[in-house]
Amino acid sequence: MPAPAPVTVAPSSGPPPARATLSVVAPKAVKKNERFTIEVQVSNAANVFKAPFTMVYDPIFVEFVGATEGGFLKQGGTQTTFQTTVDKNTGQIAVTMNRAGDASGVNGSGPLMTATFKARNQGPASFGFLGVNLADKEGKVQETIPFNTVVEVK
Repeated sequence: MPAPAPVTVAPSSGPPPARATLSVVAPKAVKKNERFTIEVQVSNAANVFKAPFTMVYDPIFVEFVGATEGGFLKQGGTQTTFQTTVDKNTGQIAVTMNRAGDASGVNGSGPLMTATFKARNQGPASFGFLGVNLADKEGKVQETIPFNTVVEVK
């Protein structure tokens, strides 16, 4: 009986690309009429030049007050652009943020945005994401897992 033919295994092209995560750091509970802040954080990001996303919140329970850019895309002192467009009726904040000029993308973890809300009514105020598109300078999007959270308004 002839010996079995050797099996050839193609070399691995390395591990699959890492998935970034997008999450909300928020208090577990707030009191009605209290102002509070949440922070949108990215983790495990690779070569991010632009980070557009839409944050969704429940306008029955909270009211959007304002937002400021976090430091993640500003790494290395690079200039950035940051813009929010808010629809307070549907509870959506469209966020556009980019590094400027010929800067390269950034890696790692850090804050993308801090947002301030006012608690309006008692109940579970949810925060989440739509259309997360962390991308490099050429527009190649990194797979990103968004995590939602809930703040209890008491």
